[in-house]
Amino acid sequence: MPSVIEFPAADTTLVYLLRHGATPHNMMKPPRLQGSAVNESLTDLGREQAARAAQALAERPIAAVYSSPLKRAHETAQIVAGPHGHEAQPDAAFEEVHVGRWENQTWAEIQAEDAEAYALYRENPHLHGYPGGETGQQLLDRVTAGMHAVVERHHGAEIVVVAHSVVNRLFLGGLLGVPPKDSHWTPTSNCGVSTVRFKEGKAKVLTLNATAHLM
Repeated sequence: MPSVIEFPAADTTLVYLLRHGATPHNMMKPPRLQGSAVNESLTDLGREQAARAAQALAERPIAAVYSSPLKRAHETAQIVAGPHGHEAQPDAAFEEVHVGRWENQTWAEIQAEDAEAYALYRENPHLHGYPGGETGQQLLDRVTAGMHAVVERHHGAEIVVVAHSVVNRLFLGGLLGVPPKDSHWTPTSNCGVSTVRFKEGKAKVLTLNATAHLM
């Protein structure tokens, strides 16, 4: 099966940034927030999604696979790492956002029960963030530092990072110039693959949430 991921010039560092496969929380209707305190394993669908992502990347010369230490991300990363003979390396920099007292709630419940904090969050999530948890800026700072570290470690290579919805949305949205209050519009499907090229100190998003391999 040919790769569905674009591959630019060989003198760059490429990061294939994935969201983990589906979990029970992801499949709820409506879904409930699943931050760093909810640590679920993948569903059967999530494992199938991870296997499809692994197949899509199987022929790429992947030098290393990193993931959030949470089960859903690390399980996905282990599946993706399999064809390359690697072990997924957990890195706390890529852990999902800490959502504080909103953990395990729906957005409708949050809006009804915590209206003031919800309004502040929607106005500027980078500044106000999740009550009792992280702000968007705190999350972005740790993810960016983690990304720079792994890119420097694998200069000129191709690597995989498996993270989470909010992690990927804020990081990719920042690169694309999306205002923080609109970052929720950045698509991050379960096992969608975004490709980021790092070259000469700059990062460029080449593909955003590629999902052809999941169809």
